[in-house]
Amino acid sequence: AVEQKANGNVVGECGLQYLDGGPEIELGYKLARAYWGRGLALEAARACLDWALAERPEQVVAIVDHANARSARILTTIGMVPDGTRYCFGHLWDAYVAPRDQ
Repeated sequence: AVEQKANGNVVGECGLQYLDGGPEIELGYKLARAYWGRGLALEAARACLDWALAERPEQVVAIVDHANARSARILTTIGMVPDGTRYCFGHLWDAYVAPRDQ
C-alpha cells in the first residue's frame, strides 16, 4: 500500500509481480487521482525497485500505456530505460527495464 506519511491514509498501491507468468518481475503502481503530482508514486516506485534490485535475481520490467507520459517519466526518473514493447494482457505496452548496474 502507498500511504501518506502525515496521517497513514492509503492512497494507492505499488509492488512487484511476475509479468505474464514470468520470468521477469513487473514493477507496478497506481494512485488515487487526487494524489497525482505529489511525488508519491515516484517515492514508492523507487523503493520497490531498489528492493528488487538488491533482493531478487529476476529482470525488473514495467509496462506503460503509450499515452501515459507521466508514468513513463517516473520510470525513467528511477533509472529504468525504454526497451521496446511487450504484448501482454491483450494490449501492446511500452516496456521499460531496470539495468542491474544502478
